[in-house]
Amino acid sequence: MIQSRSLPNINVNLSDVVKGKDLLGHQVGQKRVTKIVGTVPTPASDQLVVSALSYGSQSRPYTLSMVLQNIKFADTRTANCPIKISSSGKSIYCSQISMNTGTAQVRCTCQDFYFTWSHWNNKNKVLTGPSMPKYNRKTTNWPERNSAHVPGMCKHLIELTQKLKQLNIIRG
Repeated sequence: MIQSRSLPNINVNLSDVVKGKDLLGHQVGQKRVTKIVGTVPTPASDQLVVSALSYGSQSRPYTLSMVLQNIKFADTRTANCPIKISSSGKSIYCSQISMNTGTAQVRCTCQDFYFTWSHWNNKNKVLTGPSMPKYNRKTTNWPERNSAHVPGMCKHLIELTQKLKQLNIIRG
């Protein structure tokens, strides 16, 4: 589980991070089921922590984490906080986050995330949780997986983002 803490300012928005998938052209939504297993609102730090599992052809599901930033919370539904979140048997309402201006930190346990995105997400303060060991390339006769050195998301995190859009937590 992700610990709630004060996070640094993030200079990459969700729309920029999702664009990273175009570098590899991954398909999303084929033979994969993403299940949200927890949402933890943290009003003191204006964050919504989303935990999910992605099931596909692999024997074990991948574990996904997304910490949405600058979320406003209220005890009752308001125009600014229309989304109902249930946590620990209690309901709280939160604001929507925009794909164009919203920020988040992400993490996935798949190899694509590790080899392609983790280092550059960490450098851009988009990686949630502890740093992952930097991958050192063993060959130079193949192109680098993330030659643009940009933060991004694997297909599992993109699927989670789409699920959050369906739930109206993310708009745009």
